[in-house]
Amino acid sequence: MLRYAELLAESQGKPREEALVDYYGASYGTVLGATFASLYPNRVGKFLIDAVVDSEDYYFGNWSQNILQADASVDAFFEYCAKAGPACALYKNGSTTSDIKQRVDAILQDVEKNPIPVTDPNFVQVPTTVSHVDVRGLIMIAMYNPPALWPTLASRLLELEARNGSIVALSSQKGALPASECDNRSVKAESQTSKLVIACNDNNKHFDGSESSLVDLFKYDQELSSYFGELWAVVIVPVCRNLNTTPPENQLFPKFEKVKTRTPILFADNVLDPVTSSYDKMAAFYEDSVILKQDAVGHGLIVTTSKCTSDYVQQYFKTGELPPPNTICETDFAPFATSPSVKKRGLQQHHAFLPRWNTY
Repeated sequence: MLRYAELLAESQGKPREEALVDYYGASYGTVLGATFASLYPNRVGKFLIDAVVDSEDYYFGNWSQNILQADASVDAFFEYCAKAGPACALYKNGSTTSDIKQRVDAILQDVEKNPIPVTDPNFVQVPTTVSHVDVRGLIMIAMYNPPALWPTLASRLLELEARNGSIVALSSQKGALPASECDNRSVKAESQTSKLVIACNDNNKHFDGSESSLVDLFKYDQELSSYFGELWAVVIVPVCRNLNTTPPENQLFPKFEKVKTRTPILFADNVLDPVTSSYDKMAAFYEDSVILKQDAVGHGLIVTTSKCTSDYVQQYFKTGELPPPNTICETDFAPFATSPSVKKRGLQQHHAFLPRWNTY
């Protein structure tokens, strides 16, 4: 990043040593941004760090602090569904937030005890079952982008309540025949390798990955999130046990310490982010940084529109001026937009990058 900025400055006839990096990083990109800012605080230009990962936890290799707001995000789904009325497929006459939560919890318990068989050849190539793991994965992915995915989640949960798992099996690619060389699927599967190798190299076996440690991690993640904690634990951590490489010393990040950056950093996120919500912790490492929040649920700013957010971000990149501390912007967040009980002004669905839960 610094090399590019220096070459750009040089091409413009400016001194390379004075080049600053302007940066917008979201999700994993916040790790890159925070790392750069710690290594080169005097080269930080305008930095927007959005959907903030606990980078200490990332480098340790635990990944648990991602899901601190996971269950609160799921609870928000229940609340918005009840407010939306008939616009939410799970709503029944007079349904309350508690009613919808109890039904979804009952669905999970039912499917855990009795997985749903799916045999219809219109949906599967071979007979399969939908398990509670599949349902939890469905819930988890939907939390990334509520306006785009909560209506569909409500519909799928209604089908599962009636023990119809056909569409869930289809969407999660269950009941598909194993891939063969002739299917030309290898490129898609291989696309995850670089992501895993980078994450495992970055933690450099700080988390020991022993069987007892993994058992403790699964229990801890389940305590953090009853809805998808046990899924999150398998995303990266067990995979790193099989990587037998060690980065050279000059590629290992030492630790985060408080620094003063050339330009104060703007941290941002929604009030509830299901998989990255460590803005308070990470902002504390950088003097004079400010946190901007959106009154919304989801992974990063792009899940909704907000003139307030846009104005502050644009002003920051133009002049470096930060919003006042503790600013929370109103938004057009409306996950069930046809309901008269939720905001409808300037609605627009945003489809962020949505990884499959088992390959995040």
